[in-house]
Amino acid sequence: MTVTNLFLWQAAEPDLISTGIGVVLVVIFLSAIFNALRYGISGLILGAIIGPVFLEVSVQEGMIGGAIVFALIGFFAGGED
Repeated sequence: MTVTNLFLWQAAEPDLISTGIGVVLVVIFLSAIFNALRYGISGLILGAIIGPVFLEVSVQEGMIGGAIVFALIGFFAGGED
């Protein structure tokens, strides 16, 4: 490796590091979004069943509440199964 190549590599390194960090953060965020969607769909189903039976709310209210709660759980605490 010549001195010029070494200098160019050192000059490009911070950009590579910041790009790598950016890619990792985007992947983590997209993973959290997909977990929120997956958990939210489960919340729709469970909310439709549990809401009217145990909480005495309509099916629609149970579905909305279940989807919101489960999506938040999936976004913040969801992970690989």
